[in-house]
Amino acid sequence: MRASLVEDAACAGTGTVFCRNCRFCTMVCPAGVRIPEVMTMINLSVAAGSADVRAGDLLRHTYAARTAGGPASACVGCHACDGRCPQGIPIIRQMARATLLFER
Repeated sequence: MRASLVEDAACAGTGTVFCRNCRFCTMVCPAGVRIPEVMTMINLSVAAGSADVRAGDLLRHTYAARTAGGPASACVGCHACDGRCPQGIPIIRQMARATLLFER
């Protein structure tokens, strides 16, 4: 786990992520993180009211299925994706948020 994971997650906030699923970020991710799927799961968590606490079992199982082979915890923190996002989403921070929410 990266030393700044909790700090990055805190900076990511607790609200909805405005990902448009353009997949520009996935083209440059050396770890193969399924970034748009992770963002979708964050938004589902917010909609379910689980944004401030560890996600429930159903959300964690859905997250595991949707991100199989590329979970947020696989992020190496290279920031290549941040520069590719036309929405300006701090993707690395959102990956930290998802790791804490769904994988811990």
